[in-house]
Amino acid sequence: MKTYRGYRFGGRTFVTVEEYGYTAELSPGPSMLVVNHTHGFEWGFAGDGPAQLALALILDASGLPGRARANYQVLKQLVVRDWGDGWTITDRQILDWLDGKPGAQTGLKTPQVQKGGAA
Repeated sequence: MKTYRGYRFGGRTFVTVEEYGYTAELSPGPSMLVVNHTHGFEWGFAGDGPAQLALALILDASGLPGRARANYQVLKQLVVRDWGDGWTITDRQILDWLDGKPGAQTGLKTPQVQKGGAA
């Protein structure tokens, strides 16, 4: 299972992904090849940085560019724009949301996310 965490430190944002005990920074690069909104990630509002983050999370969790492109704006509007300074979400939460439990396409369900606690 992958665990994604976002936090702010020194006026910057950081997004990490942990899997099998290893933690690395999540790169916006792969998601920018699908749709290029910005040069980095943001959250807490509904702009370009949050859109890039939502796209990157779905792309990394699913590995499917088309699925990420079809659903990232909904994830941004329902979840990413409401995150505070620190957040955590897993790939399983993202995939469950996408798998129509119910409505990844329609936005009828949001993943259960932790809104606090920086890594």
